[in-house]
Amino acid sequence: MQDEDLIKLWNKGLTKMGVAKEYMKDHNKKAKTNKEIKRINTQQAFEHVEPILFKYRIKQLKGD
Repeated sequence: MQDEDLIKLWNKGLTKMGVAKEYMKDHNKKAKTNKEIKRINTQQAFEHVEPILFKYRIKQLKGD
């Protein structure tokens, strides 16, 4: 799942935790087919998603 996909989900109205859960589902689905990818939990997904949304929000507030 790309950063743009995460931002779209957030703009649709999902909370940060909701976006993280969607990211986790997508990541873990890929992990089932590719054994080199490790499964993640919601906390790890949240740690990945939060900085992306934070950077997007800061850009939005600055007007970029």
